[in-house]
Amino acid sequence: MLKELKVRPEEALYIGDSLRDDYEGARGAGIDFCLYRGRDQVLEAHQKRRIL
Repeated sequence: MLKELKVRPEEALYIGDSLRDDYEGARGAGIDFCLYRGRDQVLEAHQKRRIL
């Protein structure tokens, strides 16, 4: 979809609700990630928090 929109991964933001599924996929594609409603979810050691 990014190619269709002519957007580079570093220009995109992926918003998801799953650290396991959404975070890993976004970061693997080089896209910044925002966790939605993740109050009860804890980042694992290899997942780094980045405040934009």
